[in-house]
Amino acid sequence: MKRHLLQTLRLVLFLALASVGPLHAESGFFLKEMPDRDVIIEENPATPDEAKRIKNLIQELAATDAPDIGYSASASGDGFGPLPDLTYRGSENITAHHLKHSATLERLVAFGPKALPFLLDALADKSPTQLTLHSIDYHKASAEPGRPAIGLLLTTLNWQTPDCPVVPAREILYNPLNGPEARALKTADVIRMTSVGGLLGDCKAKLPTAHIKDQSEYLLTVGDLCLVAVGQITNRPYPAARYQGTGHTFINSPAHDPEIAKAVRSVWAKKTYRRQLFDSLLIDFHTRGRDDRGGSDRLQIGAATRLLYYFPDQAGAVVAQRLHELHVGTDIDLQSSEDEEANGIRAAELLEAVAFSENTEVRRELLDVFRRTADQEIALATFPGIDRDRRAEVLAKLQLFLRALPQEEKSLYGDGYKLLEAARKHLRNDQADLFQRYLKNAGAQRRTTVCRVLVLDEDWAKELAVDLLTPWLEDKSDAFMAPHDINVGFLGKHRICDEAALALVFYLEDIPFDPKGQLDDRDKQIENIRKELSKASRRSDADPTHQASKPEKRKG
Repeated sequence: MKRHLLQTLRLVLFLALASVGPLHAESGFFLKEMPDRDVIIEENPATPDEAKRIKNLIQELAATDAPDIGYSASASGDGFGPLPDLTYRGSENITAHHLKHSATLERLVAFGPKALPFLLDALADKSPTQLTLHSIDYHKASAEPGRPAIGLLLTTLNWQTPDCPVVPAREILYNPLNGPEARALKTADVIRMTSVGGLLGDCKAKLPTAHIKDQSEYLLTVGDLCLVAVGQITNRPYPAARYQGTGHTFINSPAHDPEIAKAVRSVWAKKTYRRQLFDSLLIDFHTRGRDDRGGSDRLQIGAATRLLYYFPDQAGAVVAQRLHELHVGTDIDLQSSEDEEANGIRAAELLEAVAFSENTEVRRELLDVFRRTADQEIALATFPGIDRDRRAEVLAKLQLFLRALPQEEKSLYGDGYKLLEAARKHLRNDQADLFQRYLKNAGAQRRTTVCRVLVLDEDWAKELAVDLLTPWLEDKSDAFMAPHDINVGFLGKHRICDEAALALVFYLEDIPFDPKGQLDDRDKQIENIRKELSKASRRSDADPTHQASKPEKRKG
C-alpha cells in the first residue's frame, strides 16, 4: 500500500512540475490536459545476461560502415531502430545518400530503458567505427546518373559549393515543457532545440575542432552512435552528424566534446529509468504548439510510437483515446492547416506512428478511423493496424478512392501510387483486381506508375508483375516523367517498355537491364528479358508444381 501511494505521489508531483515548465511560461508551447491516471511503472533493470548482450552490442557498433539518419553528412531527421519504416527524413542535400539500416543499433534501441545506463556510460567512447563522413562535392553529386537535371540548378541557387564544411556543433533536443529536463539543461552550454534544425545559435565556449580533419572529414566513434541510440530510446533525436542547409555537416560528438555527454547524462542518468522515460513520453505526447526552436509534432509522434513499443499495457488506453478524438471527417480540410489546428498534429502522421501496435484498444480505434474517414491519406495510414479478416471491407473502400482519382495525375507518385503501394504491402493476394481497375483506359502516367510500384523482388508479387508488365515490353511509346519525379537512371528517350523491363529484371536471375544504355542496346536487353520470361512460362506449363528459385536480391 505504501509503495502504491509513493508511486502515485511521485507521478502527481512530476506532472505538476512538468506542467509549469522550466520555471516560466514557454511562448508558443502548451501542455494539453493530461489524463489523471494512476499508473505504476515497475523498474525492470537488465539481467546479468542482458547486460552482457547490451555491452557486446555497444562494442559491435565499431563495425558500422555506412551512414543512416542520425549519423549522416547529407541528411537529417529522426528514426526508431526497431521500426525503420517510421524513419522521418528532414532536410537533405541533392546527392545519393547511401543510407544503411544498422541491425546492431536496432537491437540496442529495442532494449529500451534497460540499455540507457550502459549507453550513457559509453558516450565518451572514442573507439573508431569504419565510417568516415566527408563533405559533399555538390556539383559532382548533382551530375550523378539518376539525379534530376534540375539538381545542378538548385545547387547553384542555394550557393552550395564543392568545399562545404564539416563543423562541430553542440545541439541538444529537448521538450521545453518537461520541467526536470529543461532545468537540467538550463546551465548547460548547449544549443537547445525542439526539433532537428529548429534553431541555430552559438555556444558561449569555443567548440573543440581537433577531431574534424580540415573541415572536410570526420571519423565516427562508438560514443557518437551511443548518443544516437539514447536519442532514439528517449524520443530525443540527438544527431551525432546531420546535414544543415545549405551545404554544411554538423558534428555533435560526445566522445570529443565532454559538454555534450555531460548535458545528456544530466537529463537521463537517473535510477528510475523506466519511470522517467514513461513520464517524459507522456509529456511529449500531450505537448502542443511551436516557436522559433521548432514544433511539437515530432515530439508527439515519437512519443506515441515509444509509449506503445515500451509501455503498451500502461499507455494503450491513452493513445486509443487520442485516436478516438481525432477529427477525420469531411467537416474540416484534412489537407490544410485545419488538420493540425483540430488535432494538434497531422492526423495521418499520428496514425502511421501507432499502426504497428498490437494493443487491442488501439487497433479498435484504427479500424474506427478507417471507417469514418473519407480521406485517402488518413485511411491508408491505418492499414498496418487493420486485421486481415477485414480485407473485403478494406478493398471496397480502396475501390471508392480509386474511382475518385483523375485519369492522369501530375506526378508518378501521386494518390494513385500511394493507393497501389498500400495495396501491394497489405492486400497481396487481393490486389490484382485493384491494379486492373487502375489500368482501365490507362495512359502513360498510370502505366509508368504501375511499373514503379512493382519494382521489388518479393516472390509473391512475381505473378502479378509478369502478367501486367510482359505485354508492355513491346510498348515503345513515351513513359511519363514530371520534372520533380525521380529519374531512376534513364538517359535520353524514356519509354514504357524501358520501365517495364526495369521492373521485371528484379524477378529474373542474371538478366541485366541498363537504363543508361542507348535505345538499340536497351532493345536487345528487352528481347533477352522477353525470351527468359517465355522460357519460364513454358517450364511452368510443363510442370505446374515448378517453383522458380528466389532470385538473388538486386540493388534498386
